[in-house]
Parts: sequence; C-alpha cells; structure tokens
Amino acid sequence: MPCGWIRTTLVALGAITVLAAGCGISPDPPPPTCADDPSLCPTSTKTATLMGCECKCTIGMFGEGRSWEGGLNVCLPPALNVHTASPEQLRALTAMSQREFDQRAYRYCSSTVSEFLRLAIKGRGSYPISCATPVECECTTTGANGDSRLCRKACADVPCVSETCIGVIRKDETIDMSECTCTRAASCSGEAPGADEPPLCRDHARLPQRKGMPEP
Repeated sequence: MPCGWIRTTLVALGAITVLAAGCGISPDPPPPTCADDPSLCPTSTKTATLMGCECKCTIGMFGEGRSWEGGLNVCLPPALNVHTASPEQLRALTAMSQREFDQRAYRYCSSTVSEFLRLAIKGRGSYPISCATPVECECTTTGANGDSRLCRKACADVPCVSETCIGVIRKDETIDMSECTCTRAASCSGEAPGADEPPLCRDHARLPQRKGMPEP
C-alpha cells in the first residue's frame, strides 16, 4: 500500500507516530555536545589540578530503576596536570590548544569518573551488586578550575574493596564517597581507570560529610 494511503488512515485513527516509522521518517538527531564539538565544552584552566564532577547513577532496569546523585572532587590525571605530568606529557600539555584541553577535561569526568563510580557502586564494599543488575552513571562538569595541594602529587593505586570503601550510595539517595579512599574500581570483569591508566586521585580533604547510612 502507498505510504500516503496509510497516512490518511492512521491520522484518522490518531496513530501518527506509527506512520512516521512506517514511512521511513527519522526523528531529528540530538543536538551536538561537548563530546562532538570542543567549542561547546565548559572552559577549564590549564594550570588547574582539581575538577568537580556532578553525577547521577541509576540502578535497575530502564524506566524502573532507582537513582542517586552527588558530586566528586577529582584530581586531573597526569596528562592534564602540570604538577604530575611526565616531561613528555608536560610538553604535550603545553602545546595543547585550549579547546582540546577543555574537551579532554570534560571527557575525563564524563567517561573515566562515571565508569569509576559505576564500578565502585557495583562492588561497593560489603554489599556487591549482581553483575546482571544494570548500573548506569552519568557525570558532568562545569570545567576544571580548582587547585589542591593533594592534586599536585601522584596518589597511591588503591583498589576499591570492603576495607577501602564502606559504601558509595546512601539511603537518602545521595552519592557519597567520603568513606572511600580507593583510587581504582573493578567489578564484573571491568576496571576503571583502565589497567594502563593512572589511578583516579581525589581530594579527600574536600569530600562532603556523610549524610546518611550506606545503602544495604
């Protein structure tokens, strides 16, 4: 049947959305983001060492999950940190354009930090979550513009286990890693940061106070 005939019939039935798919009409693509265009990224400072990431994590099936929100203060990795960079990394950092730096700082938060948080929740100390249970985290930042003496030096590589991370999510639906001193999370065959990447350092002195009991 011709598409026009189907259109008339479906309009009469109030099912226009079905028509759009049947006639090959695609929805508008999402607008570009910082990941696509560095000019859309929040501005960061190339001499910064500290970045705040605001995160939201959902546990459970899509549309039926429960969500937690909170922030993490993370140190910029050596490749973006003038104080911890190797001589080679420092040369590359000096030559890096401002927009590329903005985009890489944003990606560190949206990719590395979000995956670290997701796996930390998966393994979360004494209360591991089944590998079959979906856990998704999204982190964003307004840019790396802070400085901390703790972020001016490398941190130890500490796995997230029950002794180093009591809990990540709390009953008041907040994310709180104030009782976690770990810098690398692993769960269900995943690891963040990756095995070939430096640990994720944080400014523990700026961590928020505990707001509630860990989620069992």
